[in-house]
Amino acid sequence: MITKSGAKNFFVIGTVLCGLSFIGLALLTFRAIPSRTNVVDMDESVIRGKKIWERKNCMGCHTLLGEGGYYAPELTKVTDRRSSVWLNQFLKDPEKMYPGQRKMTNFHFTQEQINDIINFLKWVGKIDTNGFPAEAKKGLGAALSTNTNIKSTSDALQPEKMSLCLGCHQLGGTGGSAGPSFDALQFGSGKLTKEYVQKWLKDPQAIKPDTAMPNLGLGDSDIEEITTFLFNLKNNK
Repeated sequence: MITKSGAKNFFVIGTVLCGLSFIGLALLTFRAIPSRTNVVDMDESVIRGKKIWERKNCMGCHTLLGEGGYYAPELTKVTDRRSSVWLNQFLKDPEKMYPGQRKMTNFHFTQEQINDIINFLKWVGKIDTNGFPAEAKKGLGAALSTNTNIKSTSDALQPEKMSLCLGCHQLGGTGGSAGPSFDALQFGSGKLTKEYVQKWLKDPQAIKPDTAMPNLGLGDSDIEEITTFLFNLKNNK
């Protein structure tokens, strides 16, 4: 049976050990904060983007680092899922990209504000969150640089346009799955004539009102470049 003095010693020693453990863990945490929070990359653009995020109450709909609303997509790792080109187009006019579908307000951001928001989201995406949220698919930039199946066919299309297309479509096993795979489409056959594809890229909803394909606001030169690339794919198969 433990004595009164033994119980006292047990309490004192246990308290001291727990206190020292807590202090040690706290010191380790504080030492790790600079590298895990990506504070070294926090520049003026990131700070401005954060202020816009707070001023527009983006967390009323979106979650960031697990905090916020659940009405709209979680954005902690959004830059792993979407390219800067896609985000830029969407923030300019959400409704134009998804007519009648998206509920996001058009805040009429200036180009500088859009750049700041994207830089803020990029900065957040580099924070070490111990695997939260679940790891997104491999970034398209990295995938494009390592996928030998599409290197030979992607030279004719600028990387930002390729990244924009592969956000929803696949090519050589790389890309999204929201739209049909470019590997399966037979450009130049059936209704997929050059004229049809160009009209589709100009305004998808004009051809199919309920399509999930957003209006990317592409100019004539962009449409010509993408169409030429797509129709050259069959020559590389």
